[in-house]
Amino acid sequence: MAPYSRSQLAFFSVQTNNDWVLNYIERRRQLSPLLTGKDLISYGLKPGPTFKSLLFELACLQINEQIHTKEEADQWIKGTLKREG
Repeated sequence: MAPYSRSQLAFFSVQTNNDWVLNYIERRRQLSPLLTGKDLISYGLKPGPTFKSLLFELACLQINEQIHTKEEADQWIKGTLKREG
């Protein structure tokens, strides 16, 4: 959640009356990643900025309950990599 700390995000949420920030923080904190960097390496990717981007997008899909299983995450990653070439 860089560059903001958890307390900064909580303060923002209270000041702007946006519960979504606190909800996001709580759901993100409880999230168990379906895939890791090791999984991405097994797909032939090299560690770098793409890792962070893909894993962040995947976490967002999990938080939004669009992806629930490792198999769904695998399919999403493979489809994303195919589209991005």
